[in-house]
Amino acid sequence: MWWSLRLLVAAAGVAYIAWTVNWRSFVDADGVRQPGFLERVGDADPAWLAAGLACLLPVVPLAAGRWWVLLRGVGVEVPGRSVLRVTWLGQFFNYAVPVGSTGGDVVRAVAAARWAPKGRKAEAVLSLVADRTAGLAGLVLLAGVVGLTQLDHPVVQRVVWVAWGLVALGLIAVALHAWSVTRRVGLLRRIAGWPGVCRLVEVAEAYRRVKYRPVFAAVGVSTLIHAALAGGAVCAGLALGLDAPAAVVFATVPVAFVAAAMPLTYQGLGVMEAVAVALLGGTAARDNAVVGMLLVHRLYLLAVSLPGALTMLAGSRQAQAVAMPDNAAASSQSPRKPA
Repeated sequence: MWWSLRLLVAAAGVAYIAWTVNWRSFVDADGVRQPGFLERVGDADPAWLAAGLACLLPVVPLAAGRWWVLLRGVGVEVPGRSVLRVTWLGQFFNYAVPVGSTGGDVVRAVAAARWAPKGRKAEAVLSLVADRTAGLAGLVLLAGVVGLTQLDHPVVQRVVWVAWGLVALGLIAVALHAWSVTRRVGLLRRIAGWPGVCRLVEVAEAYRRVKYRPVFAAVGVSTLIHAALAGGAVCAGLALGLDAPAAVVFATVPVAFVAAAMPLTYQGLGVMEAVAVALLGGTAARDNAVVGMLLVHRLYLLAVSLPGALTMLAGSRQAQAVAMPDNAAASSQSPRKPA
């Protein structure tokens, strides 16, 4: 049923894009000829396209640094280059392999379980939950901070209210968990006894013992990551001639990124476009530019994830190199057939 729901949402998203976009040039309500989607993409400014790709180049190293900090917070010591290698491989599975936005998490979970010392495997795997949560918190924080510069825009006002409301709830949750009295409440103990939840509580306790420093650091890094992602979207919009103010795009496009974080469709296909058009659209020409901006942004993510394929190939070569001596020894010990 879950896969059927995902397929239905994906089909609805593709149908929404096909219905919304004007593929060929058209005349708007004022009698002005507007370029169609294909023409707009074909005439994109290459300088702005290159600038948008440059914005996304540090995203994967920053994501690796965020996860490395969270792993150390639960007592898993691992070299940073190993975390970078696995993170890049996970990004490759997220964006280049059409298995959804959770395929890379499976890759990272396997690696985390191998890195963890005895008795810490569950905590290491659940560091991915903290990683995802910190990523979402950084996204919300970015929308709230940047939105303060565009409070005269009605859409941005609503985004800012929601963002800072979520930030306040998050800080209250951390404060309640850090308060020693709440950890002795019987309700928390009963919840911690539920299957799976007890492990999450143990991870939260591990971060509490270090005063949540890894968590706050991860949220800060996530803010930088989403600033780079939003900057890439702004450059893609400028390349396609989006007539919305760049500051408004920068403040509102993180809301559309939240749709991509929901594992319903491949990178939020269709859902992300619907949210972005509702926030930034309004005319047929602008709707075309918004959909094109998100298309180019997905191509950026695909491009920066491709080095993960090199990591996978390098791992395959190492496995073959380890297996070859055993195969050679087995072949030398096998009896030869008589001529």
